[in-house]
Amino acid sequence: MRTRYELALWIKAREALRARGLYRTSSHRYGDPADWMMPRVQWQRDRVELAELFDRPLDGAQRLAALDGRQRELARALQAGYERGERVLFDGHKLTGEPAGERRIDDSPVARLVSGMIPPVQYASLLIDVHRDTGFLDELRHYGQGARSQARQGQLVAALLADIFGVGYARMALACAYSEREMREAAGRHFTAENLDAASAVVVQKLRLLPHEWIAELLMTSSDGTRLETIGKSPIAAYAARHAGYRRRVLTWLLWLTGEYGHFGGKVIPVNEPESWHTLDALVHLDTPVVQHTTDTHGTTELTFAIADLLGWEFYPRLADLTDRWLYLLGQPDPLIAAEQLLTHRIQVELILEQWDELLRIAGSIKRGWIVPSVLISRLASDAKPDRTARALREYGRLIETNFILRWAGDPPLRQRSHAQLNKGENANALRRALGYGNRGRVRARDPEQLHRQLEARRLGANAIHYWNTRYIALILAHLERLGIALPDGQIAGVHNAQHEHINLIGHHDINLRAGPRHGHHRPLRLPAELDTLLKRAATNKTATNKTATNA
Repeated sequence: MRTRYELALWIKAREALRARGLYRTSSHRYGDPADWMMPRVQWQRDRVELAELFDRPLDGAQRLAALDGRQRELARALQAGYERGERVLFDGHKLTGEPAGERRIDDSPVARLVSGMIPPVQYASLLIDVHRDTGFLDELRHYGQGARSQARQGQLVAALLADIFGVGYARMALACAYSEREMREAAGRHFTAENLDAASAVVVQKLRLLPHEWIAELLMTSSDGTRLETIGKSPIAAYAARHAGYRRRVLTWLLWLTGEYGHFGGKVIPVNEPESWHTLDALVHLDTPVVQHTTDTHGTTELTFAIADLLGWEFYPRLADLTDRWLYLLGQPDPLIAAEQLLTHRIQVELILEQWDELLRIAGSIKRGWIVPSVLISRLASDAKPDRTARALREYGRLIETNFILRWAGDPPLRQRSHAQLNKGENANALRRALGYGNRGRVRARDPEQLHRQLEARRLGANAIHYWNTRYIALILAHLERLGIALPDGQIAGVHNAQHEHINLIGHHDINLRAGPRHGHHRPLRLPAELDTLLKRAATNKTATNKTATNA
């Protein structure tokens, strides 16, 4: 009988933990959320400074008044765009979906010409070229010291290739001059998640300094998740028949991308966990004064909208279910504006005003590193009985999401910018799939640390390709300009930095750190047949122009 009472007690305790009627100390999953926040004493001392940093007033009524005015302005702009016949997502009665061709960027002759002029290169030689420019191998340190000898650096390149391709050190030893033992020793000494992340950061920083005039959107960042099938059991992999088929375990690799095609963050999450919980994690570490981020539908939630706005960030997701979203009215409706009739629900203003200081405290806690956004969002999103602060945060997110949808529907340039950045993510996904060809694209996830190291190496390998492509595309465009070939802006936008057709990823890899162009020099460009045609056309046009000027 006593065993039954004890079992009933533990069942009640489990239900109380899940319903947040009982908390467990030092636990992220069942702990009290108030313990994760910045202490109130410190918040009272820093609240003015943080509010100025976020560009958000300490008075909630002032913020809501600004959002109310913005909502009316956006509704009028949407109505005016419909009346002028512009490409708005509104038919006078309801929101409409985006046109099928709005997201597509067509290939252009200039893009094909540039791709044909990029010199062919073996992938190992590409990594060595990038190291010669950036020195990223020096970040792969062991007890504070980098790889001092060229033999060790060659072993690091070979081990990097094995992790990037996912073929393992034994098979990589058959494709290069280094043994399995040498690669394992080099990786064990120098490959840590921190070192690989530091090496990627060096490449991304150097990438920002290169010319990028052909890229359509540079200010935005984006995030997207890739599903990877795993080999063997793993604590972070789960069955997902939708993505990989029946009885196959899958995990999600979430990556963040800059406008210059630089991967500045990566994270492995379970496939059954929403990506929207983790969308903001890497953005906290950005050093840019303005953060503009976009993602797909699976990367958004009302809590994501709320926290991004409280932190002063601009969040522009592409919503596939735009027409099914509920829109919330803040002030009084205007019967003369048809677009305001879309706002069929009301915001609980009193709740937001009551909890406004707590909402700013949440943003301050994230900014100062007291809590990671994914931990907070996952806890609040899965809470069966949210408290008043969580409900206020959700209400504020609904208001921010409503204003965003009104702007998205009535602002075609904003949609074009977001599509351009998300298309970069699709190009980068294709590149990473090409890199991870080993084991038919599957990853060994039995050891989470080894898995994270392998994916960090693949992120570093993709960043190296982006850097190398950007450098040579800039050289090609400058060369074409010197030859007098006109390059229309609309066609240059089709050139992207994630192409890999010119890179040899298979076969035997000749790892020679002394081979290749010296620092500041480059490999010879290819001269395709299309270039001769354009040169003859440019010479004909120049001759005709000179004759016209002479006759005049």
